[in-house]
Amino acid sequence: FTANNSPPATASNRWGYIGFGGGATDAVFNADGSYANGCVLQNVTVEYAGNSSMQGAIHIESCILFVDSCEIINNSYGGIYCNNAHNTHIMNCQIASNSVAASGGGGICINSSTNVLIQDNYINSNAYTGGSWDVGGGGIILRFSCAGTAVIGNTIRDNSSSGTYGGGIYFMQTARIRLTGNSIFSNSSSKGG
Repeated sequence: FTANNSPPATASNRWGYIGFGGGATDAVFNADGSYANGCVLQNVTVEYAGNSSMQGAIHIESCILFVDSCEIINNSYGGIYCNNAHNTHIMNCQIASNSVAASGGGGICINSSTNVLIQDNYINSNAYTGGSWDVGGGGIILRFSCAGTAVIGNTIRDNSSSGTYGGGIYFMQTARIRLTGNSIFSNSSSKGG
């Protein structure tokens, strides 16, 4: 999925986003966590999106999606946005060079979504550019009740957050997050993280 003219000359030459909503067939996972059936986005490149008021080149709202082995790159309103997308899995992806000026999470924004799995991704060179004091997360933001979410085995590097917190990862008003086996380095923020 890309723009007609890649790279697009102006923001208006970008396309909107790929949306998955409440009418989608939820992804189902086996007891060992492997994919069984349902909604999946796999082995695709998503680039140059962002000509929309919806956050995320991939916008997941009130459904369960399996995002696997994708390149999500060069998008101007964030890479992946999840809202009420409980149990969504994001695995084996390259999420790079995405930016967002609102809501935080240049690479991934998880909002009010429990038990999300973010595993074995390469999350680099993403940026939050908004500068607001209450959001951030150049690479990832987890905010508002994301209990049970696991961030495992990812490389999170060279991400930035302008004027706020969490160059690599920012946790906001959430608890019980599992952060295991990640390589997090060379991220920057003017206020820490």
